[in-house]
Amino acid sequence: MDCILSAETSATTKPEAEVYLLVPQLFDLAPDQVMMVAAHEHDLQSAQKYGLHTAFIHRPLERGAGKAPRSRQRICTTSFATDMLELAKQLGV
Repeated sequence: MDCILSAETSATTKPEAEVYLLVPQLFDLAPDQVMMVAAHEHDLQSAQKYGLHTAFIHRPLERGAGKAPRSRQRICTTSFATDMLELAKQLGV
């Protein structure tokens, strides 16, 4: 089964808890059985606040061409990857 969910599915907006707890609730999982993958630190911090694991996907041009990329050390996550394939390898998928 495939399912595409977004913040809009929760009928509220970030950083409300409902956005981050939607997947655990829909699939009858504990928050610590779910991982949010994002390229924005504030999203990951909110997900952690509600007990989710997090993975940061580095986007080198996120801040624009010629601007310094975000530092790996600043972002506290379960995983840090450059793309979804690298993350899948880290997770053993």
